[in-house]
Amino acid sequence: MNIRPATREDAPQVAELFGSVEEALLGRPSNLDAQAIHGWWQTIAFETNTWLCEEDGVLVAGAIAEVEGDCGNSVGAVRPSAQGRGLGTQLLELVEGRLAEEKAARVHAWELATGRCVPSADSPKNFGVSLSPWQLMKYERFASS
Repeated sequence: MNIRPATREDAPQVAELFGSVEEALLGRPSNLDAQAIHGWWQTIAFETNTWLCEEDGVLVAGAIAEVEGDCGNSVGAVRPSAQGRGLGTQLLELVEGRLAEEKAARVHAWELATGRCVPSADSPKNFGVSLSPWQLMKYERFASS
């Protein structure tokens, strides 16, 4: 397993990775493309805030994170064929470690809205996002100082 930072040239492969999760969970082809990934990456520090996991030359998982104010934002995906091996946990630890270094008081994580999850009591019910099934969910992990 090789974990490395993303580059702008990785956008098509990252779109395919996240799209594979969409297809597995939603049962339909994904509309995610490299242009959408570039939109996610507009302000990202690639060297320190992106992680791609490759196995035998295949992208099997990835995550990004950044801090805006005192709030960390993150999103990650593990290819369905690679799930259950601890990659998501490993990425979450990398994301949380980096966001803690950047002094995030809390983390907002993007997740795939499948309609199968019951949101917590304080989670917003509607974000007005219709272009993508990826929606922001509150994920309070750090205590405010």
